[in-house]
Amino acid sequence: MKAVCIRTFMDVETGELREEGTRFDTTPERLAAINSTKYGQLAQEVVESPSEEATEPQTDEKPKPKRRGRRPKSTQE
Repeated sequence: MKAVCIRTFMDVETGELREEGTRFDTTPERLAAINSTKYGQLAQEVVESPSEEATEPQTDEKPKPKRRGRRPKSTQE
């Protein structure tokens, strides 16, 4: 399962500094252990819906046409 840090903390089990907003893989038991410290809730589970990940955002933008016009003057003498 994925979890996201609510507050920056040192993960004692892995020895990593978990910054606020970062996502990491964990087990439900480990997430419960992280949040059961005297510092309160430090991370929460990320609920991802598979339908949102599978679809890519649609854009209605058309590619810009190539510029037309004069060619720059050559620098040859």
